[in-house]
Amino acid sequence: MAWDTNTRNKLPWIGLSIYGASTLTSMAGMSIGAACLVLCLLLTPRYLNSFRAYRQDLAKDLAARLFFRATLLLLATILLSLAAAAVIPPVHNNTPILPAWRSLAKTWYLLWPFVLAWAWSQTPAEKVHVVLRSWWWTFFLVSLLAIPQFFWGWPRRQGNPDLL
Repeated sequence: MAWDTNTRNKLPWIGLSIYGASTLTSMAGMSIGAACLVLCLLLTPRYLNSFRAYRQDLAKDLAARLFFRATLLLLATILLSLAAAAVIPPVHNNTPILPAWRSLAKTWYLLWPFVLAWAWSQTPAEKVHVVLRSWWWTFFLVSLLAIPQFFWGWPRRQGNPDLL
């Protein structure tokens, strides 16, 4: 398949649609959807060229600057607490709790709103309906599957502690 300009310009909307649909699934599914969106954005030269202008616009916006500073402050707090836990491991019931360094990998969620805002800001108004329609269709399908899952355990039986 040839990757012409028209095909590449569709990738961000496809990525936003996949990410939007994946928000209705598990966290792992949402992370896969986020990776798909980033890949679609990276494969679209128009988006990459617009990133510098987007950064300059964010630098002028007071709310965005405050949000970014709060994000950095929260990230610094997380790093400081992990460093403290490495030096003085917390103990619970005489069992040492291992430092959660792998939790550091989840800090990308703190910067994710900026990536989403960038993707949405570059999406033409006439294509927003494509993303929203995919989200609504996924919502509808997940809702249809949720009813039998709740009452009958389809596709596999699971106990529901609220129904005891």
